[in-house]
Amino acid sequence: MPRDDLKLLGKRTINARNRQSLEKRIRVETVRARLEEVHNLSETAGSSPSRSSSTSSAMPPSSPSPCNSPPPQGSPASSHSSEVRSTSDNSEVVDGGEPSEHEGELGEACNPAQPAIDDVTYLTNFLSKWAQRGVSFKKVDELLAGLNVLFPQLTKCHKVLLKCPIQDEGFVNIGEGLFWYKGIVENLRERLTAEYLLAHDEIVVDINIDGLDLFKSSQISFWPILGCLKGQRTPFIIACYCGVGHPSDLEIFMQKFIQESNNLQDNGFEFANTPFSFKLDNFILDAPARALVKCCTGHCSKVACEKCTIVGVRKYNRTVFVGVDDEGEPRTDESFARRDQPGHHNGTSPLERDLGIKMVSQFRLDEMHLVHGGVFKRWFFYLLGELHRKETAEELDIRNQKQEAGSRQPRFRPNAISIGGLAPFTMSIFSRVRNGEECCCMMASEF
Repeated sequence: MPRDDLKLLGKRTINARNRQSLEKRIRVETVRARLEEVHNLSETAGSSPSRSSSTSSAMPPSSPSPCNSPPPQGSPASSHSSEVRSTSDNSEVVDGGEPSEHEGELGEACNPAQPAIDDVTYLTNFLSKWAQRGVSFKKVDELLAGLNVLFPQLTKCHKVLLKCPIQDEGFVNIGEGLFWYKGIVENLRERLTAEYLLAHDEIVVDINIDGLDLFKSSQISFWPILGCLKGQRTPFIIACYCGVGHPSDLEIFMQKFIQESNNLQDNGFEFANTPFSFKLDNFILDAPARALVKCCTGHCSKVACEKCTIVGVRKYNRTVFVGVDDEGEPRTDESFARRDQPGHHNGTSPLERDLGIKMVSQFRLDEMHLVHGGVFKRWFFYLLGELHRKETAEELDIRNQKQEAGSRQPRFRPNAISIGGLAPFTMSIFSRVRNGEECCCMMASEF
């Protein structure tokens, strides 16, 4: 390409960029002048209403549109427009040629055939788009409060501006808490695949119900109903209760779950125009949740065993079950339904009455609380030399001093084995080995 052609192309590119920047400045100045005009009119109307009324009556009925009226000679818009025309003379698009993009937008906005956009509507549309660009809601509310002085019809809340939906549908009051239900079918539509159905030929779901404390400074907790497809490891949320403690009304807590489960067991679930059978298999709960759902006594009761009818005795301020193999008879689904041991029951569970769940064989005892956090923890502390006798005055003083220093540890014998000394003999699959002062803070998975 010759050098003259390159210079001409560069000049055209520079002129096009200048024209676009000037058009953008003209657009900003036009909007600014428009806002100033509206502000002056609102101040005039507020200061002298009689004068404004007389002026409005003296005005002709059809006044020209501000878009059609030429700008003042000294205004920035006129100077910018002259600059645009002077710079456009050096480019291909000269005066009298095709209109620019900005002129086309102004022509459409000032077309008398189209209805004029209200100022509040324009601001609402502009601010709603601007608020969705990562601006904090606090700043949006401050801006809306400032503009509301000039535009009283403009909202002051970002929720109304963004048209945020009110998502309180589906919540049910249970005592002082709230209950939300999503459903089993909704989760199956999201998670069920053809590969799973080819491998299992039916839909089998395990259920878990447990409590989850949200804060250390509050008693508010979550009690979710979780489900998991047989053979998978990722659970899904069926329902959730939020309140102080466990749900006070078990009937309302389990009502929708029981109704949907009965419907799925009777009619099945349709996937790809093919019905598949549905089945609830195991209920995996810890001891407090099992006592709540099964309507039976807690784990501290003398008749708390869920697999046999043995009666416990109190020893060393603890409930102990002695002679399990000799005295306890196995507890079955039939004996549970007949209430052969009345002291074990506190009522009738809706799962047993309305859903036909087998209250013994379909409820699994959790390994974490019974073994890792229960029997093994006690044996482990005994191995480390935990004291089961009354402390002497010197041992009690040492213990109190450590507690004041923030150290939490159980009562160990003097010269007890150190857990740190077991590190060389520990398998590498363990992630860490704590010292003796932290062993009381160990989780069940660490045991």
